[in-house]
Amino acid sequence: MQVADVHRALVAAFPSEPIDPTDAFTEWGITYLDGDSFIAGTKGRCWPSLTSAFVEEHEDALYFLGPRVFVDVLPAYLMAMFDPATRDGVVPETVLTVLAPPTARGGFSEKQYTMRMSALDGPQRAALLMALGMLEGSGSTELAQHVRRARERVVCFDLRKHVDRRGRGAPPEADA
Repeated sequence: MQVADVHRALVAAFPSEPIDPTDAFTEWGITYLDGDSFIAGTKGRCWPSLTSAFVEEHEDALYFLGPRVFVDVLPAYLMAMFDPATRDGVVPETVLTVLAPPTARGGFSEKQYTMRMSALDGPQRAALLMALGMLEGSGSTELAQHVRRARERVVCFDLRKHVDRRGRGAPPEADA
């Protein structure tokens, strides 16, 4: 697998529609200090047009975004993890922290995590897992451990959602 494969999966899974960040930071009742700059830089733009430099400048916005805008910009953050200009910076750490279990690495509350993951559809979660899988094999042992925890969390969410929807614990393949 290569970065181009991850990019194709993200393009297929995440619509390239104009972002409306008007209420991006109101969901959790927290004020993001660079919110005006983030809003100005994303308003009306599509995620593929968000540069890795913009993502790196606003990496901490990911902590404060409500579910809808989180989904709108997540693929840009995922692609920045593979950009040579930003992959060794804070972007991978931020993405992994937001995706990690609440008790690991300062992750968010279960409610915030569930709301964000629920906002992603199945193909979007699959593209997210693909990106995390590629990242897991491209970094240090410590990074790989963090990626593994985030991937396990997303997989567990998918299984739990499947069980909740069907009302029993059959594996997802049984739906076919």
